[in-house]
Amino acid sequence: MGGRNDATLPDMWDDVTDALVWLQKSDLLHEKQFIFGGYSSGGHVAATLLHRPHLWRAKGLELTRLDGVLYLSAVLAVEQWNDHSMWLANLIRTTVFGNAVLPTPLHEVQSGQRAPPKIPHLLIGCRHEVFGLPYMDVLFASAPYAQQVGGKYVAVESDHWRVLNSRALAEALRMHMDVFGKKE
Repeated sequence: MGGRNDATLPDMWDDVTDALVWLQKSDLLHEKQFIFGGYSSGGHVAATLLHRPHLWRAKGLELTRLDGVLYLSAVLAVEQWNDHSMWLANLIRTTVFGNAVLPTPLHEVQSGQRAPPKIPHLLIGCRHEVFGLPYMDVLFASAPYAQQVGGKYVAVESDHWRVLNSRALAEALRMHMDVFGKKE
């Protein structure tokens, strides 16, 4: 079972910020475009971290250094649903994340609790995230999140499990990376 006795979300935030500090110190970010984000649960970690600028500042990182955000089939809605028709999504959520109370990026933005910085966002989701099981698609919520943050959402013909190696993703990236502009 996932999510039990594993790294906590704060542990993951710490790992990501440590990696960003390393990048910053190594000068790999100078004069290069810096796009931040993640795939699947990595998108959840990235989004929730992006909503917490105090964690960046605590490590001496600047959010203004980001040129954009890219989420690929990101898990952006992990709340527990009271609707009985959502039993499968709740079962998967509990299996993957355990009983941890996790922040939900979509809810944080919708409620006005937290918001990411005003930088370009590109969210690429799958038309059928989990093999067309609509109860599972609610975990991803890329289109509603993109709408809330003023980002661009692109749906590709793939599912969550095969998107990374798909022609559809390659084509979407080729067509839509202009969201981030060109770095001089």
